[in-house]
Amino acid sequence: MKRVYLFLAFLIILPTACERIDPQNCNTKDAPVFYASVDETKAGFNYDSGEKTYSHYWNLNDEVAIFPKGSKYDRYRITNASGGVLEMVSAHEGAHTYTTGIFGFNVGVYPYSAVYREGGEDFGMTKFYVNFPTDSPYFDASSPVYGYENLMIAYSEDEHLTFKSMVGWLKVSLKGDFAIKNIHIEGNNNETISYGGMQYSYNESYHRLSYLGAGSLNKYRNVRFQAPYPTLSTSSYTDFYIALPSGTLSKGYTLVITKEDDSIVTLVNNASTTINENKVTPTTPISIDDYLALTTSTGFGAESANCYIVSAAGDYHFRSVQGNSNTSVGSVASVSVLWETDNTYTPVNVGDIIKSVSYSPFGYIIFSTPAVFKEGNALIAAKDEGGNILWSWHIWCTDTPLEVTLSYGGATTTFMDRNLGALSATKGDGLITSGLYYYWGRKDPFYISNATTNTQSRDMRVCGTAALPSASDNTDDAKATVEYVTAHPTELVAYGSSWSNAWYKDAPATPFWSNTKTIYDPCPPGYVTYNVNSQDDVNASIFKKLKDAGDKWSYGGSGNFHYMTLTDGTNEVWLPAAGRVSVGSDGQPNVTSYYSTPNANYKGYYLMGSRSPYTGCYGFDFGTSADHTAYTYYSLPMGTFTPNMMYSVRCQKE
Repeated sequence: MKRVYLFLAFLIILPTACERIDPQNCNTKDAPVFYASVDETKAGFNYDSGEKTYSHYWNLNDEVAIFPKGSKYDRYRITNASGGVLEMVSAHEGAHTYTTGIFGFNVGVYPYSAVYREGGEDFGMTKFYVNFPTDSPYFDASSPVYGYENLMIAYSEDEHLTFKSMVGWLKVSLKGDFAIKNIHIEGNNNETISYGGMQYSYNESYHRLSYLGAGSLNKYRNVRFQAPYPTLSTSSYTDFYIALPSGTLSKGYTLVITKEDDSIVTLVNNASTTINENKVTPTTPISIDDYLALTTSTGFGAESANCYIVSAAGDYHFRSVQGNSNTSVGSVASVSVLWETDNTYTPVNVGDIIKSVSYSPFGYIIFSTPAVFKEGNALIAAKDEGGNILWSWHIWCTDTPLEVTLSYGGATTTFMDRNLGALSATKGDGLITSGLYYYWGRKDPFYISNATTNTQSRDMRVCGTAALPSASDNTDDAKATVEYVTAHPTELVAYGSSWSNAWYKDAPATPFWSNTKTIYDPCPPGYVTYNVNSQDDVNASIFKKLKDAGDKWSYGGSGNFHYMTLTDGTNEVWLPAAGRVSVGSDGQPNVTSYYSTPNANYKGYYLMGSRSPYTGCYGFDFGTSADHTAYTYYSLPMGTFTPNMMYSVRCQKE
């Protein structure tokens, strides 16, 4: 069908609007002549190729609904175009009428399809109902600009109707070497992205496009190209305009692009995106080749987590999602490294562990290590435009941990060979075997800074690039929430007047940690915090089996560093006596209960994934004297710890 352009002004010539069927209601005046123009801000309709300007074009025989100050619609069809004038004649068969309505303006709606009008004198509001299909053809594959699907409306008190779009456009600019058959767009986190049926309501001061009800809500739009399919270029970007209702997709969107050979490319944008009526929302241009190179080079596997292990120098990236979920952290404006440490007393410099970090379009955080790899730990944070932390991730730079499986008495568990955050799995390596410290239920680790003078007999605090904040006012209960600690991953928080209380105000309805991975689990992909949920779990656990055997556990170590060993006769797991962390009267963290005089008792505390339904969290602990002859004990899992202290974590294989 030959295309014709809608210029900034054209005449809409209406035939006689009524027949003399009812002299009481029928307007017998000559049909009015309407003048129409197109709002210049409309998306995709002011594209200048350098040779000519592409305006919105209509097909002959397209239908338009005209409401000439009446309560009933009239249906018109474009039948002629000449010199910028579009002539429309009635598409109704037989007689039709229009009567003087209660509103003092004329209205035009394009396209006509499934449009009708409803007015109410009590509310002074007119409503148009329009169909906006979730699956739609994508026209004009021969144009430099793809897509013009539109719903337009115009109304005025006089005969000049300025058409504007009821929808907005997402402008997607792509570069590649393949032909596109289909673009599927959906909102992240199950957000509504389109409406099957929409209602456009307006009066002199108000207009809004909304959905007709739950049955018309859609989570996606599917736009289909007509052959010949548009082919992307590797040298320049091709623009696509996807029509969407106005609104904000707070968690971004996902594009699934189907190639001509039916293979797909998935682009994920986690940034909050607002679509405005009658406007274009441009996105960052995407080179498909660069994007695919990025998404296939992570080295972390398909599972996301709050911790990633890096064992060699290089460039890495991960998705900006909450823990092991597909839930976006939100609109990321910047990323930064909060702290770095090599788990020793020797100061480290900024950039020693993580050289650089940045945010990539479509939801990836990219970081690089120095060319000379240095073992250590770091915490990377994603922030919004105001600098507020949305989420944070632990980067654990160490040689690849091994797995150790213990089997005894019908119980089998596979553990990691070192504490979470430890830089060595070798007995006798001292401080770097202890790992980092964790509050039960919080996803982010703490290294214990030696920023203050230690008053204890043995200093377990290490150096890092930032002194961790002192404890917040422990009477500020507003901070004792998971939302607050997520946004303040380096802050020590308590609930109530005692540091023996939990860090959180209310026990979670769903555990922060569990025997299955949660979004707050601190372990890397493939691992989870060790878990027991009941006495039955305790009796069936490898810890209970080995303790009951008597000869399957022992103590070792020397100097300030001691440990307990569990063995099934073939394999062994050893656990450093790293103590636990409390907050002193100066508000600074101190490692306590690792050494108590005069009995020289070295202690280790290990968190379980479960939380006690009473006052604490579950774990197991052990103690040994320096000569391993006195004060030796081994508590089974389900011992209760205070959740407001920090303890060691040993991850088990999922």
